[in-house]
Amino acid sequence: MPGQLVAVLWTPARTLRALADADRRSLVTATLAAGRRLAELHRRGDAYGAFCAEHVRVDDHGRVWLHPRPVLSAAWRCAAPEVLHGAAPDAAADQYSFAATAIELWPSAVTGRAAVRTALLRALSVSPTARWPHLDELVAALDRGRGRRWWRW
Repeated sequence: MPGQLVAVLWTPARTLRALADADRRSLVTATLAAGRRLAELHRRGDAYGAFCAEHVRVDDHGRVWLHPRPVLSAAWRCAAPEVLHGAAPDAAADQYSFAATAIELWPSAVTGRAAVRTALLRALSVSPTARWPHLDELVAALDRGRGRRWWRW
C-alpha cells in the first residue's frame, strides 16, 4: 500500500535436517517446537500438507518456524499413505509426516525409548483414525517420554 513501509528481517537459519547433522542435542527440542507450530495451524482448521525436515527452519537463537511455501517434492518420503494415494492433506496426514520426520532424524537412543517409540508408532498408523486425535497430544506424549536421561546418547 502507498505510504507504508514493510521491513523484512533476514535471519540466518538452518533446516531441521541441517540441525540433525550439526547439533543433535537441539534437534529433538526443535522438532517438538515445530510440532507445536504445526498444531497451531490445525487448531485454526488448516493443514500444512507437506511437513518434512527441509520445511522447518531453526535460527541461531533456537526459534523455530515452518517454511511458508512448502515444496511438495521434498516431502514425499514423509507423506502419509492416504496422501500418496491422492487424498487431500489434513491434520492426520500432517501428524503422520511429523512422526515420520522424527523417526528419520532422531537418534536411536531417543526413538528406542519405549514411550517415545509407542507414541511415534501410533502416529504412523496406516489408518488416520488410529492416529492421535490431535498433534498436541502426540507432542505432549513425546515430551513426557523423553524423561530425565533424554540426552544420554
